Amino acid sequence: MLPFEHCPGDNAPKEESNQCASLLDESRSLFKRIPGLLETGEAVSARGLYLGLTDQLHTDSFTMRRALESLRSPVAKQLIASMDELKAHDWQYLRSTRAIDYNGCYHQMSRQISYTVPRFGMPAQILGVVSSPIKRTATLLAHEVGHHTGPLYDPAPSHPNSPKAFEVAKACLESEARVMLIEAHIAGELGVSKDTVAIRKPALMSGTLGSAILESHKHHTVALQGQPEVANKIVNDFLREKYPNVIDPKTGTIRPFKIECLPEPPKGPSPSARPVTIDAIDYRDARRMFNNPGTVDSPLKSKAIRCSKALAAAGVFVAVNDVYGAFQKDKGSGIGRVAKVASEWGGFEAATFLARSRTEELFYRAPKTRCSLVLGAGMLGAYGVAKLIGEDLEEAVKKSVNDQKRPLSLKDYH
Repeated sequence: MLPFEHCPGDNAPKEESNQCASLLDESRSLFKRIPGLLETGEAVSARGLYLGLTDQLHTDSFTMRRALESLRSPVAKQLIASMDELKAHDWQYLRSTRAIDYNGCYHQMSRQISYTVPRFGMPAQILGVVSSPIKRTATLLAHEVGHHTGPLYDPAPSHPNSPKAFEVAKACLESEARVMLIEAHIAGELGVSKDTVAIRKPALMSGTLGSAILESHKHHTVALQGQPEVANKIVNDFLREKYPNVIDPKTGTIRPFKIECLPEPPKGPSPSARPVTIDAIDYRDARRMFNNPGTVDSPLKSKAIRCSKALAAAGVFVAVNDVYGAFQKDKGSGIGRVAKVASEWGGFEAATFLARSRTEELFYRAPKTRCSLVLGAGMLGAYGVAKLIGEDLEEAVKKSVNDQKRPLSLKDYH
């Protein structure tokens, strides 16, 4: 081949780029056929980019600790000090995923704290239908770390009529009431109390937390099963004695308190002096968590996952909104496209926030209905803002940037 002859493969990258651009244009035109779908996709991609840049797309012990560090509550500071103590004694955090629910276990023997993250929690957060999974799981972490600062209870007796059955049930009620108080306080400080502890605060205000613990810890309270009045009296007397004036009777707000108010039991020569606490929905769930505890959190792995998710969110944002193609036309088109997407994102955020605040209590027991209503409200918000100001804003910014001598004016809106 002579030097001046044309090689057919020289234009291959350019042809591939043109094919990708045409495929993207076809996809956008297909989405435009359904009103609100394209605008919602653009708004969701912007929300995902924001969550990626602010490091909110991955839930582990490191991101949950940072959520606790953002609080001014002295309870959060005490929990962070407990986490530092756990780290100094080589404790591990085990992360696992489940279908929809949150759960956790405190393992004294193996020096491990297990927690679960819903498999679809992060996609639901990107769609705006739920609050932050990091904050919601941080309340669970506060519950489990709270076990480390107080007395634990023995493993459940094999028979409800055994001599220690009542003592074990009473210790379980008091220990769980204490950590649930910590959990409810942290949830209120993080602003996720309606989502995470919808049972805790009403039970604390009405004095029925003991019966709620009986339902969730049947394996350890066999001696008191069928006696909710006795369980409520034990828990209420315990809270009045150890945590007086902590609960606001009118609003249910949990005031700051000192969590290390109870002495630890004497430590014997064997580890059984402070046995493992099984803290799960029921004993079968706890056994499943023991059999499949999850993966150990590590700082390098956490940083790698968070950085990869942030880069993926940036790539999705550029692809969905065709930002690269807009900037290829001219600078004004690119900035105008970003301004339009930002306005759609604002409408989506406002609509989903209002829908979540209105439906959390009404549809608490119907999560699928609540998610559908919130997502529908977000679609309407993004589509409405796009039609009202988004398209005109894009043209106004485009004209203003391309014509530097003419500043942006309200007259640019039609």
